[in-house]
This record gives sequence, structure tokens and C-alpha cells, in this order.
Amino acid sequence: MSHPIRTINRSVVIIRPKQPFLDWLSLAEKKLGHETFPIDLNEEGIAFLIPDEHITNSKDAQTYIERHWEEIFEQFLFEWIIEDSLWPKKRTLKMFREWFEMIYAPMAWDLVEQPLEIEEIDVDEIDPLSYLH
Repeated sequence: MSHPIRTINRSVVIIRPKQPFLDWLSLAEKKLGHETFPIDLNEEGIAFLIPDEHITNSKDAQTYIERHWEEIFEQFLFEWIIEDSLWPKKRTLKMFREWFEMIYAPMAWDLVEQPLEIEEIDVDEIDPLSYLH
């Protein structure tokens, strides 16, 4: 093999929206006067890196994700609608399970030679108008 083989000490979980999220998003965007989302969100998702230690299967990964469901839910809402007054008020784990599906990948390969960079985002400094999809 001519390229280095590297893994990172994380597993990957991709959280993808289901129809209830898409229905909510469509209504929220109409309230804001936006056109409905231009991409097929059934094909979209957000990847989350999770520890690979002690997580050996998708059930372990699901347990880990469900311990962090609130922050994941908020990340998805924020990704599409910054105005949190339009977010569902009574979010629950049951609702999270109904609105999102999880795809687990136990190993993450790093195909890029540059070191990983971590960027912290201060949500208070984001201009809502520049973040619209």
C-alpha cells in the first residue's frame, strides 16, 4: 500500500432525520417565510464522533447516543432553524427516537494527511441571516 493506514480513536454515528423532523422543518420554514429546504434531507445526516472504547456494537452506540440525545436534538434543530423559539418545546427521548435514525460505524479511517483541527463555535456570535440554508 502506498498511502499510510490510520484510524482514529473514535467511532462514528450518523444521525439522519425521519419524516416527523422533515414535517416540523417544513412548517417552521413556512413560519419564517422561507422556501422549503432545497435538498433531500432523507439523504442528509450529521456525523458524530463517539468514543470507541467500551462501545463494541450498535446497541452500545445507541445507548451512548441516547445519553446525549438532548444536545444532538438541539444541534439538528439549530442546523436548520437558529431561532429557538420555533423549536418544539417539549422534546423527549421518545420524540428523538421518532424523529431520527442512527447509523453506526465502529471504525473511522483518516484518509487525510493533515492533522485534525477542532474549531469551537460561539453560537452567540453567529449572524442568523448568514446561516440560512
